[in-house]
Amino acid sequence: LKQIKKGGKMKVNYKRAMKKQQKTNLELVRSSSPTVKMREKLKREANRMQVSERAIFNLFRTSPTFRKIMASKANRQSVHEQTFWVALKATLGTEHVTKLPVAGKNAVYLEKGKMVAAEDKSPWNLSKSLDFKVEIAGNTFLICHKYTRQEGGSQDNQYADVQALLLQARGCQKAHVIAVCDGEYYNQDRMKNLKKHFTTKKVHVCKSEDLEDLIVNLC
Repeated sequence: LKQIKKGGKMKVNYKRAMKKQQKTNLELVRSSSPTVKMREKLKREANRMQVSERAIFNLFRTSPTFRKIMASKANRQSVHEQTFWVALKATLGTEHVTKLPVAGKNAVYLEKGKMVAAEDKSPWNLSKSLDFKVEIAGNTFLICHKYTRQEGGSQDNQYADVQALLLQARGCQKAHVIAVCDGEYYNQDRMKNLKKHFTTKKVHVCKSEDLEDLIVNLC
């Protein structure tokens, strides 16, 4: 535990990461010659709009505005999760942090307090997969990370995802389960509600800035 400290504040600069990624995305479409990946995207766009591929490619070559529109959106590239992962490794040490698969047969879920593989997950279990595993000082921490910006229907669904996972974490004995909830959506009232209804000796809810101190206190 030499690297982390009580009262420490893990620093995760989501805004800077988003701006950097969006700048990179725009740089990729500055040229009128599309990359291989962009060519595939343009073909899909032509099919969606029911116009010829030639027309779409010509529009891409001649219109800077259209190229900007076709640039990948940073908020759809898992930038928040990647930024959190980098900060987590920097704070706790790379050797202690494992990024878990998002989906597929190797994804890890919680069910009735136990870790289960995707193929063993019950149909009624609607919880999302775990994102990270931290092993430090003889303790295991299973982390679910959520970054949600603003109000809305899809954001409420993400809030429900967190609650579903925390519900399945109840009864967990071998590891600590931590839901890290960042972004404007997770205001004081929502955080208070999650902590009130789901916190136990093994289940915890926090912001990323409080994660380092929480892990120190639990070790």
